[in-house]
Amino acid sequence: MLEPINARPIANAGLDQVVEASGPGGALVTLNGAASVDPDRDDLMFAWRDAGGALLATTQRSTVELAVGVHAITLTVDDGKAGSTADSVTVKVQDATPPAVTLTAPLAGQMLTGPVGVAATAADAVGVVELQFLVGDVAQGAPLTSAPFAMTWDTRKASDGEHVLTAVARDAAGNIGVSAPVRVTTDNVPPRLSVAGRPAILWPPNNTVATVTMTVSV
Repeated sequence: MLEPINARPIANAGLDQVVEASGPGGALVTLNGAASVDPDRDDLMFAWRDAGGALLATTQRSTVELAVGVHAITLTVDDGKAGSTADSVTVKVQDATPPAVTLTAPLAGQMLTGPVGVAATAADAVGVVELQFLVGDVAQGAPLTSAPFAMTWDTRKASDGEHVLTAVARDAAGNIGVSAPVRVTTDNVPPRLSVAGRPAILWPPNNTVATVTMTVSV
């Protein structure tokens, strides 16, 4: 009696995927070989491997962590009877989300004099690589590469009046996040004191006390 000919299984690694990174390690990605079949209805063994041949998982449906980048993954299914086939899937893990930036000091509407502290927070799933403070369109100091993001702004070097402050952060993928603008007013010119009066009034002949009016200009 002839042994039945074993039919090889058919591997199906699923559709290509594009996944947004969720942390510094990349993203959790679900690999699904549920569409793989065996014509003989044999139980199948699964092996997921990366482009270098490293074993990633051994179940039909598996969740693995992949770094930011493009990954070519191969699924091999085996029926245990010397029959196996392979299929591949491409998974792109990307970081397309800009950092979230908030300018925390100074507060909008503040009147500023002399050196003042400027601070911001920046958050990103993968990580912030630099943050730059700006007054108007002019960068203030060198970019900061780690938290806390803070600097001292000497308002005496700016013209008196209204200024717009922002913070700009960049992540490793080059995405740019900009804070909401904060409008402040600087005032560093001291008040001027002027006294007006005629000598004959200040020192009358009879040496009596005279009233003097002084005006302070701010």
